[in-house]
Amino acid sequence: MENYLVDWQGVARSGHEIGNHTLSHPCPETILGSAGGLESMTLAEIEQDMLAAQKRLNQIAPHQQHWTFAYPCYSTYVGRGVTRQSYVPVVAKHFLAGRAAGELGFANRPERMDLACLWATPAELLSGDEMIALVKRLTERGQWVILVFHDIDGDLLNVPGRTYRKLLQFLSQERETIWTGTVSEIAAYLAAQPV
Repeated sequence: MENYLVDWQGVARSGHEIGNHTLSHPCPETILGSAGGLESMTLAEIEQDMLAAQKRLNQIAPHQQHWTFAYPCYSTYVGRGVTRQSYVPVVAKHFLAGRAAGELGFANRPERMDLACLWATPAELLSGDEMIALVKRLTERGQWVILVFHDIDGDLLNVPGRTYRKLLQFLSQERETIWTGTVSEIAAYLAAQPV
């Protein structure tokens, strides 16, 4: 096994969910600034990329029962113009759930959501107070809030550690009223509910 994969085994054993994010992380070409992104891919190519990543992930966390997918750059399509196609059905075929993005102030309604394309809110532009207010408001409505943290005290799409800790403290205080879990844990519970 490659050395960097061994490092992730400890993360998986400590209880963190390991999710699939593709092997090559293809993004829209407008973000890349060059060819070779999602617009240049086919459904077969994106599926192959996901499955190659999954082969490695299975080595990292063979104990993990459910696997989820996070759409690179929140993008759910391949191709361009009249050839553009959603690859959400490919995600639905291979994963319990897929996390995309949605508009700030909205979340997943358990009775109406598509597990293969869940709404999530990027956290890097929110203060701790804003995250807490969002979680309070949406969970009071019975919605499932997914916050995306790309980097804590890092360089890219960063959330300061103090901001993250403020949210965690709030969630710890509210653990009797707000269920906090991994995407796979909550998705498995919701998938088992009668329609």
